[in-house]
Amino acid sequence: MPRHNFVKTTLLLTTFISLSIPLSSVLIDELEFSSSYAVSAETGKQNQENFWVRLFVKKTSRGSSRTPFCSIWPNPDDQDLREIWNDRPLFIWKNTGEFEIAQIEVRVKSDDSKTAKKPYKVEDFNQVIGREHNLIYHKYNDPEPLNHGQEYFLWLKYQRKFKDTNGEESMVPGEHLAPFKIVQNGNFRNQIEAELNELISQNVNLNNQEIAEERAKYFVDLKLWSDFIQEAFSVKNPSADLIEFKEVILNQDSCTVK
Repeated sequence: MPRHNFVKTTLLLTTFISLSIPLSSVLIDELEFSSSYAVSAETGKQNQENFWVRLFVKKTSRGSSRTPFCSIWPNPDDQDLREIWNDRPLFIWKNTGEFEIAQIEVRVKSDDSKTAKKPYKVEDFNQVIGREHNLIYHKYNDPEPLNHGQEYFLWLKYQRKFKDTNGEESMVPGEHLAPFKIVQNGNFRNQIEAELNELISQNVNLNNQEIAEERAKYFVDLKLWSDFIQEAFSVKNPSADLIEFKEVILNQDSCTVK
C-alpha cells in the first residue's frame, strides 16, 4: 500500500474512533437522563396516590379469611394482624347480607371459664357501601381495658343463608374464632403511649382524620398493622381517599385483606 494511503486510512480510523467515544457518552447520558426522568415521573405518580393505600402497600404479607365469615380485624389467617397496641379495639367484618350474628364475645385464650366480655355495636360510624358489602363494627366497651400481654379470641356465633340444590333457602349455624394479642406492658408499650401523646400535642390544630393519618404513619413505622387498621376504620366522616381505601377492601372478590 502506498504510504499516503496508509496515512489517510489511519487518520480516518482515528477520526472515527475519536468521534465514536463522545457519541456513546452522549447516548449513555441520554439514557441515564431518561431513566432518571422515568423514576422521577413514577415518584410523582406515587405521591399522588391514595395516602392510605400508599401506607398499606408496605405491608409485606397478605392474609386472607378462608372461612365463610369475612373478617377484616381480627383476621385469623394474617400474622401481621395478630398483635395490637389498642386495648379497646374495634372488631370489623364485612356484612355480605348472608349472615345473622347470634352472639359475640371476647374470650381469654387460656381460660374459657372466665366471664366473656361482650363488645357492643357502634351505631355512629360510617358504614361504607361497596358493590355488595358494607361494614359492621363492634367495639370493646368493658369498664376495664383488655389485659396487656394477654391473648384473646373474638368468638362469634352466626346463622348463614344457604341454598340447596333445589334452590330452597335455609339458615346454617356457624362459628368464627379469631385470635389476637394485646401488646405486653413494659418499655415498648409505654414508649408508644408517650410518643402518641407527644404527636397529638404537636398537632393540636389537626382535625380527627389528620390525627388518624399521623397515628397511622406512626403505627406503620412500627409494623403494628392491626393499629393501622384501627385508625383507618375509626374515622368518622372520612374523606374520599379513606372511603376509597375501605371500598378497595370491601369490593375484593375474596375475604382477603390486601
